[in-house]
Amino acid sequence: MALQKMEMVDKIEVINSTEGYSNIQVRTRTVVVDSETGEQFGNTYHRHVIAPDTDVSGESELVQGIAEKVHTAQAKAAYQAKQQANENAPI
Repeated sequence: MALQKMEMVDKIEVINSTEGYSNIQVRTRTVVVDSETGEQFGNTYHRHVIAPDTDVSGESELVQGIAEKVHTAQAKAAYQAKQQANENAPI
C-alpha cells in the first residue's frame, strides 16, 4: 500500500456584498489516496476568504484570474470605504 496525500482547490465562490465589492471564498480539499488501488481515505477541508485588498500571488492561477475580474479598482475602493466606515463607527 502506497499512500499519497493530495490537496486541491475544489470550490471557489464569489460572495457579493451590498456595498459594491465581492469576497472570494476558496475551499481546499485534502485526501489520502492509495496510489495502487485508488481508494480514498479521510477527506478534510479548509476554507479561506480573499478580500479585495488581499495579495493573491500565492493562490492558484484560477483564483488569481477570478480575483483579477472581481477585485476591480472600483471594488477595492468600495471595500476600503467600508473598512474605514467600520473603523469610525461608534462602539
